[in-house]
Amino acid sequence: SADGSVLGKSSDDIVLTEGQSNYFKYYFDGNISDAQIKVTATAEKDGFLTGDRNAVEMVQYNVNEDHLYLTLKQTKEDTGSFGKFKLLLYKGDQIVGTEDGHISIYAENLNGIDSTDVAEIWVLGEEFDRVEYIYEP
Repeated sequence: SADGSVLGKSSDDIVLTEGQSNYFKYYFDGNISDAQIKVTATAEKDGFLTGDRNAVEMVQYNVNEDHLYLTLKQTKEDTGSFGKFKLLLYKGDQIVGTEDGHISIYAENLNGIDSTDVAEIWVLGEEFDRVEYIYEP
């Protein structure tokens, strides 16, 4: 805080892919609008559970009522044990929400290169006009 006391602590693990976007997501219980954020990062090698980079792409998306449908296509063999998608939801140029999920749960029918499946994400009350898709192996 402004007086130097600690308001909270949060952490996140992400896998970075050269040339691709990703984001960190932090949760704090209190108001941190006037706080000074101190960030530290540690680079590590990929673990044996990390899959191929860019192994699942979003072909298209559409919204129907309170559901966002992502058509996903597997482009590489190994999606990893914990491969996930992350979504940034935009209204104009502002990020107004985020969603994420594990590929193996939301798109369980991806079963090899060129297979496709549709992930269904509940977006009740979220107003957005554009989706940015990020795959994290």
